[in-house]
Amino acid sequence: MTSAMNALLDVPGEPGTVEELFVAQPDALGLERLVYRLTFTGVGVADHTDSNTYVAMVDAFDGSVYYWDIRMGLPTKSNGASIAGAHTVRPIKKFLPTSKSPVVIWNGRKVSLGYPPILADDLPYIYIGYLCYGAPGSKLVYRNRKQVVIAGGGRYLVFSLNSRWYQINNRKQRMPAKPVIVKGRCYVPLEVAQKVLPFRIRYEAKGRQVCFDSLPQAGKL
Repeated sequence: MTSAMNALLDVPGEPGTVEELFVAQPDALGLERLVYRLTFTGVGVADHTDSNTYVAMVDAFDGSVYYWDIRMGLPTKSNGASIAGAHTVRPIKKFLPTSKSPVVIWNGRKVSLGYPPILADDLPYIYIGYLCYGAPGSKLVYRNRKQVVIAGGGRYLVFSLNSRWYQINNRKQRMPAKPVIVKGRCYVPLEVAQKVLPFRIRYEAKGRQVCFDSLPQAGKL
């Protein structure tokens, strides 16, 4: 966790205290995330001239920083003085997508996902856990580091980590590329989500945007 926070700072900072472990609010696709809330102090992030104390949410699984905010909601310098104009702005908050993350557009509005899409060889991928959306009671299971299965709620998906072939309710399908593992989590090409989820989904390469239209789609699965 310390290394993830120091990556946000100009120079290594000082770790603070772990305040709580909790489940973050569901994102646009209903996924919850187990996170630590903790503090850290250093130069950078919001102010590159003086030290500030920040509060951050850190993923309990991989130690990555989910979001940060200025402690107490307003930027202050180490001598207690407020940064100029601080009283005229909202508290600073920044979500931290993974490297090369496309922007997510939901019904025309930019949103943040707990696990943002990624690009691998210019192909958009989505976190496999989002394929549980719309199937209440479905569960995601990693089997022997070779297979990932989503089962329940009328949905049964089987993926092999070393193959482009996968199954949707016992029907064999082929992806444009193999799944990838990022920080211990499986991501699959966006094309799979287009077949499984009840949305219109498209990727706009020019703007690096993954767009969701939440109008229900007939005939999925």
